[in-house]
Amino acid sequence: EMPNTPEGAQLEDSVTDSSDAEQQTAEKCFTEDPSGATIRKVLFENILFLEVFAGTSSLTIEVRKTNLRGVAVDKGTERAKGPITILDLTAPEDLQFLMDFIRQEALNLCLVHFAPPCGTCSAARKRKLPSEVQAKLKDAGITPPQQLRSEQFPMWLPGIAGDHPHKPWTPTLTADGVHYPTKDEAEYPKLLCQRVAALLIADLQAQGIEQPQTITQQIAQRRTTAINSVAMGLLPRGQKLKPLVSELGHYVQFAVRPDMDASRILPQLTKGARITDRKLLTGGDKRVSDLTGESLKYLEGFHVSNETKVELVTFGIPREPWDFVKKAAQVGHPRFLPYAGSEQLDDFVSENPKMQSYTLPLGKKLKRNASENGSGRTQLKFTLHGVDFIAASLIRALVLNQKSNMAKLYGLNSLPFGATGSVAGFLRVSSALFYVLSVGLKVWCSAFFDDFPTMAADAAAAQTDKCVGFLFDLLGMQYAKEGKKNQPFSNEMRALGLIFDLAGFDEGVVFIKHTPERRSDLLERITSILRSNELSPKEAESFKGRAQWFESFLFGRTANLAIHRLGKRALMKGGRQGHKLDAELRTSLEFLRHRVEHGAPLQLTATTEQAILIFTDGAFDEETGIGSIGGVLLDHNGTALSYFSERVPNLLMEFFLKEAENPIYLVELLAVHVAAFLWGGQTFGRYIVMYIDNEASRMALVKAYSSTLLGNVVIQLFVQEEDQHQWKVWFGRVCSHANIADGPSRGHVEDMKACGAVHSQCAWDVVICSLEAVEHKLRWR
Repeated sequence: EMPNTPEGAQLEDSVTDSSDAEQQTAEKCFTEDPSGATIRKVLFENILFLEVFAGTSSLTIEVRKTNLRGVAVDKGTERAKGPITILDLTAPEDLQFLMDFIRQEALNLCLVHFAPPCGTCSAARKRKLPSEVQAKLKDAGITPPQQLRSEQFPMWLPGIAGDHPHKPWTPTLTADGVHYPTKDEAEYPKLLCQRVAALLIADLQAQGIEQPQTITQQIAQRRTTAINSVAMGLLPRGQKLKPLVSELGHYVQFAVRPDMDASRILPQLTKGARITDRKLLTGGDKRVSDLTGESLKYLEGFHVSNETKVELVTFGIPREPWDFVKKAAQVGHPRFLPYAGSEQLDDFVSENPKMQSYTLPLGKKLKRNASENGSGRTQLKFTLHGVDFIAASLIRALVLNQKSNMAKLYGLNSLPFGATGSVAGFLRVSSALFYVLSVGLKVWCSAFFDDFPTMAADAAAAQTDKCVGFLFDLLGMQYAKEGKKNQPFSNEMRALGLIFDLAGFDEGVVFIKHTPERRSDLLERITSILRSNELSPKEAESFKGRAQWFESFLFGRTANLAIHRLGKRALMKGGRQGHKLDAELRTSLEFLRHRVEHGAPLQLTATTEQAILIFTDGAFDEETGIGSIGGVLLDHNGTALSYFSERVPNLLMEFFLKEAENPIYLVELLAVHVAAFLWGGQTFGRYIVMYIDNEASRMALVKAYSSTLLGNVVIQLFVQEEDQHQWKVWFGRVCSHANIADGPSRGHVEDMKACGAVHSQCAWDVVICSLEAVEHKLRWR
């Protein structure tokens, strides 16, 4: 049995890379019925741990740290340290809810843990176990629970030594009332919870259910919203996506005494090492007896027999810098990874299985409704309305008959557009037309509801136009045969308020830009808001949607901050006085107006050059107040091309220190901007993967805005460089130990010189002037 290590990883004695088997999928097949007709693949991310009578929910908290789903159930949250699903299992409806939940998640459940209250268990000690159970416990070497107290002796029975160590039982007064320390003793020790969580992971591994460690493994399993965003060239936020390169490169194991704090070993290992697995074993276990040398040094002076309990602790060790670079070069940019299709959709298309009439949630709902109706106790909501309310409702339903001049109610022979049934039917017709056009006529087209943009080669354009028209006529479909909707084939196609410019198609370039009418309309709206100097939250919400749609067809992310500020206004509460534009929002609207007027169109190219890798890092000495930055530029093979190693000017550090006592966040952002400033010109239009070891800085760059003024200043400069040089950028995670830019950020450049990388020097006067200019524009205080 292997410890909790990524698939393909080895231990110290035979170190190999933890991503050697990244293409293997981590899944297990379950058969839902005896005939084997329905096969379902269970992924690690779907596995569920359920803790009932959770109390503090400490066990669920530790299980969640392994990235398993965890649900804690209890009747209250008074003692909870994490999220609790409140259910009173003495109430039939709550108990039924839990049972239904367990049935629904049956194939995903790895463990349902019940923890009856401590007092109940203590009282149950006086109940004798059946003789057959006692015999099984004795054979297993387990001593049955002994009675400790009785009604006559509520503290403890005579003859009990009373030497069991425990916390003081003296109640104390707190701000919340009287606190009884005995309640704390019922909480599971953290170490116990960690060991249970490790056992769960080991059991899943034994069943072939592995946790994906990298995005390569993740996308090989199935498509999710986050993965689809990556495939579309977007930058998804949050922690749902795994890193491009696994952080840990190899693993080491140590046998320790069960009462030893294993975290004491961490300072003696590589920085960034962490405990990945721990198991309680006996000294005679093969996994312990085979250990030699360093792995046994923490058992010195501790007699280990075949029956002695020891703990086997596994530590994950971060990759070395050049090993990380090698793997990063192999992965490249996530845009070009092999994405898995929808297995369910493939099965449906190939086999056309009969779809179920009702989904499980709908079936449960119908069953519950039927049960309530049959009981005769269903409580229905009823409101008695006055004549005025009924009359107002009738006005909406009545239609004036032009002949009799009387209001009448009319029945509908067809559903109005917008009704659920009509929308479903409309989409089916749209999809059918698209299928007939693309499969039947072999026409190159797309479908957007009732729009079917069509492309054709110059020689076939006229014939394609006629064939599509004839097909629509044959099917009885009415379509625009004149006017703006019936445009001839040309190098510019209008659809959805956009212009698709195909003039450079032969050179592998297509531009998508907004129509002059749409630009004019949005400019007029922005000017109107600025002139009125007011924007209500409701208007801000509507305008934000329009701005986002417009921005999605412009290159770059420079407008993210402005749109974020519009979102803040949309969420604002207060009276009309709060509708006035503040300096921050006015600046954002003025920026959007300039963006609408001069924003570059979205450019699609057929070139798929190999990715460029950039590693950056920042350092700050709290004692001296000195900041420094470093960066390394590498090609798609992982060869270092250039580097920079700079001390941040004192003027700039004074500026940063005014905003934060430890400005490492700003220094890290500055390193990324300097990399774009130095190398943007020589990497125009390329796919860039930037590796950063500061998570706060990385996420701010993904969002393209920060929670601080100076953070926004640096990020705005970066996204301007990104826009100017047409970068398609991805921000990857790297730990400090594996970051090849860590040395240059501290002035250590020997490795860079040895591999022949060119030293790039920063023009700080230009950088500082740019920072001051952007800071002046963004400052509202």
